[in-house]
Amino acid sequence: MVVLVTGAVGYVGSRIIEALRQSGRFPVVVGTDLQACLPRSVASDGHWGGVDLTQAGAVASLLDDVEAHYGRLSGVVHVAAFPGPAREPPSPLQLKRCSPITNRIQLETVASVDLLLANTLSAHNMFSQCLVRDVPRVVFSSSAFAYGWSHDPTAFRPVYLPMDEEHPLQPCETYGLSKMMGEEVAAMLSRSVRAVVPRTRTSFVSIRFPNMLKREAFETLPWTDMGFGDVEQNPNALTLAMWGYAHEDDVIEAHVAGLTTELPPGDVQAFVVAADDTRFEAPTDELVQRHLGEHVAAEVLGHPKTVAMLSSDLASRLPKRNWSVFSNAKAREFLGLRPRNWSQATPSGSGPRRQSFHSSAAASGQWSTKTFLAGDVELGSGAVLPDCRLVYEVHGALPVDGGRKVTLHPTSFGATHEDLRYRIGPGPQFTLDTREQCVVVVNMLGNGRSTSPYTAGQGLKFGGLKAWPWPSIEDNVRLQKRLLQEELGIAHVDMIFGYSMGAMQALTFAALFPDAVGRVAAVCGAARASNYNKVFLHSLRTVLTADPLWSQADQRFHGTPQTGLRSLGAVWAGWGLSEDFYRQEEFLQTDVGDFQSLEDFVDRGYVASFVGDEAHNLLAMLSTWYDSDIAHAFNGSLEQALGAIQAQVLLMPCNTDRYFSVAHSTAEAELIPRAVLAPIPSTWGHRAGDPSRPGQQGQSNFINKQVRGLLGNEKGKGK
Repeated sequence: MVVLVTGAVGYVGSRIIEALRQSGRFPVVVGTDLQACLPRSVASDGHWGGVDLTQAGAVASLLDDVEAHYGRLSGVVHVAAFPGPAREPPSPLQLKRCSPITNRIQLETVASVDLLLANTLSAHNMFSQCLVRDVPRVVFSSSAFAYGWSHDPTAFRPVYLPMDEEHPLQPCETYGLSKMMGEEVAAMLSRSVRAVVPRTRTSFVSIRFPNMLKREAFETLPWTDMGFGDVEQNPNALTLAMWGYAHEDDVIEAHVAGLTTELPPGDVQAFVVAADDTRFEAPTDELVQRHLGEHVAAEVLGHPKTVAMLSSDLASRLPKRNWSVFSNAKAREFLGLRPRNWSQATPSGSGPRRQSFHSSAAASGQWSTKTFLAGDVELGSGAVLPDCRLVYEVHGALPVDGGRKVTLHPTSFGATHEDLRYRIGPGPQFTLDTREQCVVVVNMLGNGRSTSPYTAGQGLKFGGLKAWPWPSIEDNVRLQKRLLQEELGIAHVDMIFGYSMGAMQALTFAALFPDAVGRVAAVCGAARASNYNKVFLHSLRTVLTADPLWSQADQRFHGTPQTGLRSLGAVWAGWGLSEDFYRQEEFLQTDVGDFQSLEDFVDRGYVASFVGDEAHNLLAMLSTWYDSDIAHAFNGSLEQALGAIQAQVLLMPCNTDRYFSVAHSTAEAELIPRAVLAPIPSTWGHRAGDPSRPGQQGQSNFINKQVRGLLGNEKGKGK
């Protein structure tokens, strides 16, 4: 997928680019800015500078350049805009009523009318070009200020509370008007195009968020002063739209989720993204009454919609005292929003979302993402990994007094905890059913989430790879054991489930800590990398470091190695799937995708999934894989290592896997005391063990059935 992000130099735009690249789901992410500030060229990081988005011709040329360079756009995230109201009120009559503290946000020095024109024109030009090119999805930053932020805190009066997507937009200044206009422009253009091209694919997602709080500002909540009333009576007065807020991470995650939430072609949908509470310590009811006055407050709080919303299921999860003036219910349901709030200790971050926008049954479940601070860690090699951090995610409730089963799920090559969520949830349709078990997903070292050569928000560390200490599978496993015991208080896990490199970690864990594991489900993985497997891994390292941006002396890339990444993806395509898959042209089947040819499949099915990856992290993980051998900790004896495993072990190679063959797994099964071999019958090769793609339901069903059998086997089978 090729995604263009406008406003790339701004804080929100740059963070969205970072999040998209790190997610692994959007392999090509490029950025541009609102106005000319740099020479118009492609920088090494995929950034277009100097594009005036208020000029229609400039926008058309920009998209021509991007598509010529990377291929057809899959999505656009339009953030570029003046990010807040103008300092100058729209009417001279408001001057005497403006807050002397500028409503606690930085106001723009641009003239009100110029702000309106720039924001509206840039949206119009970008949306028009996306429709012309049939770009499937456009996500754009709107604002909750469109409901009625005002220089005069008393000017805006809501119809009902909390305000949802159906509440009328009543802008009181040109910034809010420009954001309302952006949504209206999208709707107008979509209507006009559908009249001519009924089957247009382009759908629009508008993210309406109130004042965004960065992490340091979030830590100052709640505010003890009260933001109600007129500035002449209360110098801390805020317009009601400023009572709400959104944590910066929620804003970023909502934009990313907007790219993949399912919408009917041609649809335009708005989502309010806000915290569940206000920024104030005082009760919201009291603030509303004192801000609006007794009579108006009675109308608003007594409105049928207010009464219905505050007495519905929605109210059961809202803070009783500090409920927000904005409703995020729709974003929770369809974007998976789990907002950060100061008043509630709830799991935060993106949660499960509906599989389809018009589906009546939403996926359900909760998770929380955390970081284990392991300190400076001495590795098995004797090298030290400084300030080591393991990022992990917990699905379902943690056990209390041993009353709940725990499954450890380590990540595989290139995967992060986000990528593994499709396997986890409440119900039999998930491989790991959170109704019966708590699932702890741990990111392996080097994957970009846990300590890595490159980590989002921190950039390139360790001098690239020159000072990277090259942790092993065993090092990862020992850290996972520390995480479970020191951070979560878990001494024994009922099962370790792992795919590919995750399976390597699972088997190694069971050998090193035989009393701490009850079961192992190893999918398309092995206890060591075979010589044949190493030939494959060596070829990947060779093509990646053949990129001219690689410096052998510095052990780093000086820029993004697009040639090397594309070459790596092309080589991988020949190994990840079987000869039968290609011979039978399964890639052309409609249930697999909309691929038009073999070349199209290789390019979009493999190459595209690597061109956005961080190359130093790939090399770090390739090294961990290449050197993987469970026998290292057992004086080089594979027999001793596998013989140490006391857990019930389910080995699930695919019968056409070229990395870890059935023959390899059969030989290892003979050395494991309680092992069962259950090959996955599929032409999908190694990918059969990761059934996250269209056309893989059969493999998913097979794996789920085998895992349920393993979990139901209390006494164990095998030799």
